[in-house]
Amino acid sequence: MQFGGVAGGVYQVGTWIIRLFTLNLLWLLFSLLGLLVIGLFPATVAMFTVVRKWIKGHKDLPLIRTFWDSYSTNFLKANILGFIQFVIAYMIYIDYMFLDTLSGWSAVLLNVILISALILFSVVLLFIFPVYVHYQLKIFQYIRLSIIIGISYPIQTIFMLFCVVLCYVIIHVIPGILLFSGSTLSFFMMRIANDVFVKIEVKKNQENKRTSLA
Repeated sequence: MQFGGVAGGVYQVGTWIIRLFTLNLLWLLFSLLGLLVIGLFPATVAMFTVVRKWIKGHKDLPLIRTFWDSYSTNFLKANILGFIQFVIAYMIYIDYMFLDTLSGWSAVLLNVILISALILFSVVLLFIFPVYVHYQLKIFQYIRLSIIIGISYPIQTIFMLFCVVLCYVIIHVIPGILLFSGSTLSFFMMRIANDVFVKIEVKKNQENKRTSLA
């Protein structure tokens, strides 16, 4: 059924509200299905998979089936990637605790290293899921590519971080928005990342043309 004018706009808004709510509910349920420990990463991958398809124009996809297919297919690989993220975060935390035992130049040096590691880790967290659902790579290549893209496109990285912070603030002000937070945030993050992927593809094609003409 098609609507025009104001009715069409209201219909579109309502449709997207239902989509985002359903996707967020699936994300929460499947995260809890794995007791968060083994459910969070595959559920988040599945959520970003659905969002990517929406952005690519597949708005009428079978939501539950698409989510489940991605969740089940990527369950092991996503959890391995999640375990690596946890280990990195834990190592940064241990080093931070060790910092209290140091003084002088050694403390300054470790502090610089920790800040650098934290920045890189934050970049990885911002881009890892968009990169994962967009490219077919090996586990550590996802981390490497996330860092390269995040550093190469600082404006988009900052904008992503702004979206995360804004979502965090809104949840504290309006707790009920939690029912849409995951799916909505993933939509904006994937949209920003997709624009970066398009730019990378355009640049790659231009380089290939120059190479073929040389």
